[in-house]
Order: sequence, then C-alpha cells, then structure tokens
Amino acid sequence: MSSFDYDRQLEIALNLAAEHQKLKENLYIKAETDHFLSELFAYSDLPIPNDTIYKYFTKKDIVDLLYTRLCYYKIPQDVVKKNGIKVEKASRKSKYFYQIRRLGQRGSYPDVEIKNDGIWYFNHLNIPFLITRNHKRVDDLAHFAEYAPFSRQEIRIATSIICSHEFPITYFYFDDFSEVKIDEDIFSHVDIKDLKQFLATIYLILVTERDEDIPSLKSKFRYVPYGDFRKEMNLFLKRFSIRDNLMLRTSSHLVKAGMLKTNYVFFEETLSNSYFALEGCMLLLQRKYGIGIDKLRRKELREIFINTFKRGEEIFDYLSEVIDWGGKRAELVHPAVASQESWLPTIFGDDHEYHDLTIQLMYYIVTNQVIQPRSKYGDYIELL
Repeated sequence: MSSFDYDRQLEIALNLAAEHQKLKENLYIKAETDHFLSELFAYSDLPIPNDTIYKYFTKKDIVDLLYTRLCYYKIPQDVVKKNGIKVEKASRKSKYFYQIRRLGQRGSYPDVEIKNDGIWYFNHLNIPFLITRNHKRVDDLAHFAEYAPFSRQEIRIATSIICSHEFPITYFYFDDFSEVKIDEDIFSHVDIKDLKQFLATIYLILVTERDEDIPSLKSKFRYVPYGDFRKEMNLFLKRFSIRDNLMLRTSSHLVKAGMLKTNYVFFEETLSNSYFALEGCMLLLQRKYGIGIDKLRRKELREIFINTFKRGEEIFDYLSEVIDWGGKRAELVHPAVASQESWLPTIFGDDHEYHDLTIQLMYYIVTNQVIQPRSKYGDYIELL
C-alpha cells in the first residue's frame, strides 16, 4: 500500500493475521496460500517472485517467515494482545543459520564466484552478495556482544580477499544493517540450481521491513579481474581459523582499515586500524615462533625478522616507527602526543605502505608463504 493510511494499514494487517491463522488451521492449502501471499506482497508493496522460485515461497516455513517479518512485527503490541494474535515460535532442528549480506558500493569486488566451506560470494543482478553459514550458539550476536559488525566467517573471507595480493586490489565493504539471518532448515527444500536466485530474492524482500535503500540495476559496483589471485585466496581461506580469537581481532582491524581507506576523510582512522592490525600481526608472529603474547617483545621480534626475511632488519626498523612508544601509532591514538606541535598528526601519503606490509605479514603468518609480486598492478614494498 503506497499511500500511508495508518488505520487502513492496521485493518489490512489484522485481516492478514486472521487469514494466516486460518491458513495454519487448514494446513496451508495451495489455493489459500497463493491468495495469502498475494495479499501479503500487495500489503508490503512488493512484486510476487517469478515462477522459477515462487514455488519455494509457498512452503509453510517460508510463508510463516514472510508473515512474521512483513506483517506481524508491524502490528503494535497492544493491538496484538487485544486481538489475541499469536505467532508460534518455529522449532528449528538445525544448529546453523545463514547470514545473507548485500555488500556496499564502496568496495572493490572479485569478478568471479567464490564458494568454499560455509562461504558463498556471488554477483546477482549487479549486486554483490555474501552468504555465510554460522553456528547459532557461537555466532549469534546476542551470545557474545552487543556490537559485532561481522560474523567470524565474514572476517575470514574478507581477510582472505584482502590478503590474496600484495596490496589491496579487492576488498569487501560492509554497510550497516545490510544482513538478514535465516535458519538453515528453512530453505533446505530449495534446489541448488535455484538457490542463488532464491537467497537474493528473499534478502531483497526481507530488508524492505527496514526501509533500506536497495541498489538498482544501474548502481555502480567495482568488479576486478580476480582469476590470478584464486590460488592465494584459497590457500589463505583454508588455513584461516575462525576459532583463533587473536587472528580474528587482528583481521577485523585489517578489514576496517580497507573500508575506511575508501574515504579520504578517514585516512587517519585507516592508519589507526592498520597500526592495530600490525600490532596483532606482531603478536601472531611471536606466537608462531613460540614466544608469549602478553606484550610486544621487540628484541625477539627483531631476531625473527632478521632470520626470516631477507630485508628483515630494514623492514623491522621501518615498522618500529609505528609500534614504538612515541611513534606514529602513539601520535594517532593519544591526543597529548599528537598536539605537541600541531592539532594534526604527522601523516604522509606513503604511510599506506604500513597497511600493505600488514597484508603481507598476515599472509605469511597464516600460510607460511609469501605473496608473489605482480608488478603490473603497481609498486609495493617487498617483504622477502
């Protein structure tokens, strides 16, 4: 219903609630289900899905999901109680849920489909989608923090995409509130050949409840030829552990740095997150070589760099400008240090090299290999 009339909207919602109750009592007879879905989509100003995937939307679990998200949640609770409207909580057998996310327009995305161990990235109707399979007990937001912008699987694939080349050519951009969570068993009946279209369609339907702006077919997304990088990405993805909290935390900073880098205004914050990720890499290196991670141990780190990388001493001295007290990191993090000479921190254009070096370090830590240079993509500081 395009023109907003609260009383009329409420009347239709209550009629839909009554019709949904009748539908349940009659065990979802096809003719009644078709009529109910037609009314529900009209109420939500949505087109009916095409014939290829419409058959999946007539299944009981999907009908209940659509009714709950598109109608029931919009009825005021006092009206719900007054009219005795009930929605039974579905009993789910699966321990997993799928998170469907539409990626943002500020990203730079692979031009190929990626499907690997609980992760599916694809482009549908010119929109990049990321689907991740997550464990309810571990990954559901309510279980560990009020603030968690990414799931563990999202961090894993986003870091793998960044670290598959020596500097950030491709990177994911996560918009806020751009994800939808669906229980795994809800769409277990969908044929694999139709799954991509089904997931993209149900995502676009469900985000309408939030009044989100959905990119149109004319929206500009940047896609980059990615065939050359799949080998590195797959190796990194395979060896990245979503049970490693230090690696996840380090990667979270690295992913955020890549996102912030798309806006020049946030270049200072880009560097801050790059420096945090660099510190995490240093701790991961210490752990890799059997050293404790209670603090940065510069003497031992210097020896690791010298003994591991052919330019190790030079690179470590360069990175020390960040990790040492009073260095670049302290200047960004601590206002008193930054304001000694100017209210602006001392930042140079080539400071992005710290971000690039962190990418190379992360790749080495995870894979025990070094990213091979590809000079046709630009200049970079070689780690080995």
